[in-house]
Amino acid sequence: MFNISFITISTRFSVLFWISGTSVSRSLFRGTWTRETPQIIVSAGSLGNPVSLQYDITSNRIYWLDRSHVKSAMTNGSDTKSHIVAVGASIAFVYKGFYGWIKRDQIHFTRQTSTKGENVVNTVQSTLSVAVFDASLQQDRRGTCQILNGGCEEICIPVAYGRRCECDIGLQLQDDFTCDSNVLMMGFIVVADIFHGRILQISLQTGSLLKLPITGHEPSGIVFDRSTKTLFYSEIASKTIMSTSLHGKGTTLFYRTGLAYAIKLAIDYSTGNLYYTGVASETYGNSGNYIGSVHRNTSLHKTLLSTLQNPTAICLYPSKGFLFWSEWGNVSAIRRAYMDGTSSTYIVTKDITLPNGLAIDFTSNILYWVDGRTNRVEFSNLDGGNRQVLTTITDAYLYNIGIHGQYIYYSEWRRPGITKIDKTTGSVVPFMSYHPELSRLNDMDIYADETVDVNPICSTNNGRCSTFCFPTPSGRTCGCQDNVRLQSDQRTCQGVILCPFSLENAVLSSDCLRRSGDSCSFSCAKGYAPSTTDELLCTTEGLWNKDTTKLCSKITPKQNNEANAESKTSLYVGGAVGSLLVVIIVVIAIIFLLKRRNRGRETEGGYEQPLPNVFSLLNGGGSKPEDDYCEIGY
Repeated sequence: MFNISFITISTRFSVLFWISGTSVSRSLFRGTWTRETPQIIVSAGSLGNPVSLQYDITSNRIYWLDRSHVKSAMTNGSDTKSHIVAVGASIAFVYKGFYGWIKRDQIHFTRQTSTKGENVVNTVQSTLSVAVFDASLQQDRRGTCQILNGGCEEICIPVAYGRRCECDIGLQLQDDFTCDSNVLMMGFIVVADIFHGRILQISLQTGSLLKLPITGHEPSGIVFDRSTKTLFYSEIASKTIMSTSLHGKGTTLFYRTGLAYAIKLAIDYSTGNLYYTGVASETYGNSGNYIGSVHRNTSLHKTLLSTLQNPTAICLYPSKGFLFWSEWGNVSAIRRAYMDGTSSTYIVTKDITLPNGLAIDFTSNILYWVDGRTNRVEFSNLDGGNRQVLTTITDAYLYNIGIHGQYIYYSEWRRPGITKIDKTTGSVVPFMSYHPELSRLNDMDIYADETVDVNPICSTNNGRCSTFCFPTPSGRTCGCQDNVRLQSDQRTCQGVILCPFSLENAVLSSDCLRRSGDSCSFSCAKGYAPSTTDELLCTTEGLWNKDTTKLCSKITPKQNNEANAESKTSLYVGGAVGSLLVVIIVVIAIIFLLKRRNRGRETEGGYEQPLPNVFSLLNGGGSKPEDDYCEIGY
């Protein structure tokens, strides 16, 4: 639902009425508190250009003002009537057989049986709205909802004999009247409902909608880190970026953006670092607009690009080292740079107005975007070449776009929810039911599997950078937080303390960054054995917490002999076991042969011959003590 201009409520029948639409095409809607699909009861063609709206309990009709005429209809939209002419009126209302309207600084009253105003009151100034209250007609029906919200965690609705508890969209009412969410852990779209302050999930499989137990204040940008299962979202009001789990546990402040607020977010899975588009208030002009990156582990900040025109969408291609973003303003465009902010270039500048959403199809190296003014879904190569229009959506104001498999998902400001289309044909695929209770979805992210795109250098040991590792097409560059310079080694930031790399007779593990506070393992060189199993700790002084000359000790000849002896003993034992196994096999074979031979004698002589002493055979025919004899019967 969009552009709602007037609303009135019938508490007696739990019904809402409102006018919605554009300035030249408005309709009268009816809905209920039980979230039934809203119905248009008076269409735009019959409604004209209405202002003001009131439900009258005595007549059970809806009244509005349309082109100086007071009109009404039944609550189902039938029996539309035109009543009195109220030239110049801005607001109209009805009360106990009287019509009333406001004209500039006057209130006019007349009986419903009259055709002109009868009473004028000159006691108002600059009136914007009117509400009529009569205690005899509008009885207090709050009931138990008046006290502690009726025991309901979220929504308490008065009914004839008490109250009814309900939950926000996608939540399930529990036996104790609390609300809970069956959070999806795989295969979902996560969206930020900015005006309602909600973070929601949409199932990729069913299109069903549920609310996450997270409360945001004007949430704008959103991204789900599939590696750590961490959700990041930005808040316009507080100018912050928050981190939390899908269950809302451990919600913490990740970064405070200062004078600007983060519009949209993206993650570099090579390092876990967060990228965002920042927009400042109009006071600072374009000088306050920028693209920044926040270090995942330290929350240090690096401004990559500044003095931008209203940057909005952002997406990353770490394996190729590219950063893409959109801008709109005097020169609307889609731009590209290296992920360290260098080598920026314009890739789409013509016939583009409000490029609000960007997405990369990593399987085909195609860049997709949506334009809120032209309402087109378009795509091109990564350099802007081979540009094509996939589809056009009428009167939509497209804002977000995402890709999963064969499908594209987009949202628009003028219709609630997410639409799914085929990325080859542009045809709409049935996906999500109508949800009028949704407001503007400001950002979205898709989580379907664990696959991520990474830069191979930055994803290994942070590219040997002390702070930021930025992917580039040729590899990577190291970077420092704002106002800190990179040292001559082009890897270490000034002020960053590193412990020594070289160890005597030992080698540090490949993932050791040698920064203050880091713990690192090591391995000994050939011919040396470890003297301790403890890891090394890099102290704030840039020194290891142990004497690195004593981490490994040289293996002595005695230790070598003992090691060799152990090896030989193991060999001898293994040989003995093998010999014993051979003997057992031989015994079994002899027994089998003797059995066959014995049966042959039975056939020839007609009587059973005694079985020879097996042990005697093994001992070269000698005898064995009687108490050691083991008789084998068949």
